[in-house]
Amino acid sequence: MRKQYILIAFCAVFVFTFVWEYTCLEHGWPNKPSKFFKIGSEFIQEQWENLGYLFAKISALFTWIKLEKVFQALSDLLEPLVEIILSPVYFIKGYVDTANLYDHPYMVGIGSFVLLMGIGYVLTRFGIHSKVWKVAKIWIPEWLYSRVQQSLVTLKYIAETPIYCGLPDEGDTRRKEE
Repeated sequence: MRKQYILIAFCAVFVFTFVWEYTCLEHGWPNKPSKFFKIGSEFIQEQWENLGYLFAKISALFTWIKLEKVFQALSDLLEPLVEIILSPVYFIKGYVDTANLYDHPYMVGIGSFVLLMGIGYVLTRFGIHSKVWKVAKIWIPEWLYSRVQQSLVTLKYIAETPIYCGLPDEGDTRRKEE
């Protein structure tokens, strides 16, 4: 229903404007509706042209900032950051290069294992590991921290368990052989 009213109003305005234009043309009057439409169309075309000009200026952003220099700046920033993050890999490179200087590089690996086990033993035996891991918990993920804690508890149990060498311990409850 509403569309019909709009259509009727549009047709009435068109008919009225047509009659006005015809009458002005017939009598030579200068204030014709087409003159106002021409002024309006020139104004609207000028505004659309200005809008296109502004859009092109904004779109020229990539010519202003020189896109190749943007990529160069990003590369210059990110390359050292990636190298910093990956720098612990150079520990392995230095370790392997130094181990290869010896006649038997596998002995360096065995020595490293013994050294790490000794450090772990000292840390667990004297309770230093709890202080170290409280500080390390800040930057170690929770899943890794819990696994390391379990390993340290096992290592502490092993370190505190007396080794049976065939001689009975004072607290040994096993049956003594006669």
